Amino acid sequence: MFDFSIVTPTFNRADALRELLRGLERLDYATERFEVLVVNDGGAPLPDALKREFVAALNVRWLDQANQGPGAARNYGAQNARGMWLAFIDDDCVPERTWLRALAEV
Repeated sequence: MFDFSIVTPTFNRADALRELLRGLERLDYATERFEVLVVNDGGAPLPDALKREFVAALNVRWLDQANQGPGAARNYGAQNARGMWLAFIDDDCVPERTWLRALAEV
């Protein structure tokens, strides 16, 4: 089981999503202690190259749903989460290096 499940909805922003995932790679929190659920909310299929780029560095699961908006995508990710705690971040954000550790301390 993971400490955290990080859920992010995405819709046709592969470049922004890549930057978010790079930010998650740099967190000062052990990657084996969190999973990342990327929920494609009815956008174009995510590029295979993007998926391959992060498969070794992060525990990422790629989920798809028909377009229902970011709230529904967050809920879908939460339903599939295996972590003790949920953390939500949008695909156009890049977390501070200490983001997840700060959440864990609270």
